[in-house]
Amino acid sequence: FPFPGVDVVCDLRALPFRDGVFDAVTCDQVLEHVEDPRAICREFLRATKTGGLIHIASPFLFPWHPSPSDYTRWTQAGLASLFPGCTVIEQGVLAGPFSALNAFLPAFLATILCFGSRTLQTILQYVVLLFLFPLKFFDLLFAHLPGAALCAANFYLVVRKN
Repeated sequence: FPFPGVDVVCDLRALPFRDGVFDAVTCDQVLEHVEDPRAICREFLRATKTGGLIHIASPFLFPWHPSPSDYTRWTQAGLASLFPGCTVIEQGVLAGPFSALNAFLPAFLATILCFGSRTLQTILQYVVLLFLFPLKFFDLLFAHLPGAALCAANFYLVVRKN
C-alpha cells in the first residue's frame, strides 16, 4: 500500500527490478501474510546479487493476525528451506518464549472471557496485553538459552546467495 516514505508499491511475486541488483534484501514479518511465500523468496533471490544477503523474520508461535490475511508460520528449518542453495549465515530467536506467552495469553483469555462478543474480545485482549507486556522483558534473559527455539514467538534467518 502506498504510504509516505514508500518508494515502490508492487506485487512481491514480480518485483520491478532487474536480476541481481541488490546487495541485501530484508523481509520482516511479511511472509505469513502472503499466499505463496516460496514464489516471493524466489523473487528475492532473483533480485539479489551473488554473494548478497537476505534477511527474513517471521512468526513461529504467534496468534492469527490478518493484515489482510494470515497464512503460515515458520520453523527455523522451514525458513531456511525457502532459500535452497543458499548458505545460512545466521539464524535464531528474534522474540522468545515470554513474547510467545505474551502474545497467546491475552488472545486466549479474551477468547474465553468475551462470551462470544468480538468487540469485548478485542477490548479484553488489549487490556490483558497491557498488564502482561512487561513479561516480554524476560526474553532479554531467556530468548537465547538452549531450547528457547522450541517455544519462540519469532525467528530470523540470514542467508548468503551462492
